[in-house]
Amino acid sequence: MSLENRIIPPGEVLPAMGGPTMAEAVTTPKRTPGKRRDTVRRRFGLLNSFLDRALPELGRIDMAAWLLLYRHAKPDGTVTASVADLARRAGCCERAMR
Repeated sequence: MSLENRIIPPGEVLPAMGGPTMAEAVTTPKRTPGKRRDTVRRRFGLLNSFLDRALPELGRIDMAAWLLLYRHAKPDGTVTASVADLARRAGCCERAMR
């Protein structure tokens, strides 16, 4: 089996453990509905843009804050996590997270 057959593109569904062999999973990938696939592509596109452009200029807490907000964002872009929760997850004080 070549390495190309083992690479699963972003947004694709991983094969079940103990289910079909890797060759079967690659030849018959499970497809997600079009709307979900577009959402996944947009999220990965946003993450890639952030990593390419903003990451080199940010400090540790700034990066942690952005990634935590990204992780908790709803499809409409809103986040309901508290500053205290974000600070706890980032390992910093609330003042730094604000």
